[in-house]
Amino acid sequence: MRRTKEEAERTRKAILDASLKVFSTKGYARARLEEVAKEAGVTRGAIYWHFDNKAKLYSSAVIESVSGYQERLTGILLSDLSPLLKIRTLMKEWLVTLEQDEAYRTLVEMALTKTEFDDQVMEGVRDWFGFVDRVQQTIADLVREGIQAGEIDSRADPELAALALISYLNGIEETWFIQSMSNGARRFSPAAMADDFVEFILCGMTNG
Repeated sequence: MRRTKEEAERTRKAILDASLKVFSTKGYARARLEEVAKEAGVTRGAIYWHFDNKAKLYSSAVIESVSGYQERLTGILLSDLSPLLKIRTLMKEWLVTLEQDEAYRTLVEMALTKTEFDDQVMEGVRDWFGFVDRVQQTIADLVREGIQAGEIDSRADPELAALALISYLNGIEETWFIQSMSNGARRFSPAAMADDFVEFILCGMTNG
């Protein structure tokens, strides 16, 4: 029984990995489960054994791709770091993950360029969008704490600062992918430039 469960989990992971490749290449609407099965080296029936339909496969691929990243961000937010250092560390992790985590990078590229967001597909990304919203609110709370601790300029508006920081990170993501689409080469490295990007945006709201 144990071996059967392990084999089933390996098959499930193979299907999820294959679905990311197919969805990111073909887009959600044009992707066919037969292509996913071929990429994974399984039958179409094996896909239906693990996932009810294409929408469920897509949503599961999204959830699996961001789960480790969510855990890392949550760990930063729950750490004993100071409010400002939590914000800095979270932003750097965001940019480093974009470039160095292949599954997450594929997911972001797929969402930005290859996904038609109908009601079924939204089920797959709603949890992720909700998590990002919670991160934004947590950043606002950290800005308030940073103001109280004297780390952040008291003139900073917590809600506006949080929205600006999230928008800034999303903008870097989109710029990185758009440049690749336009000329086949990325002109900068989010991971290598993470410190510079973070300090540039934070310098206007910090004390000292």
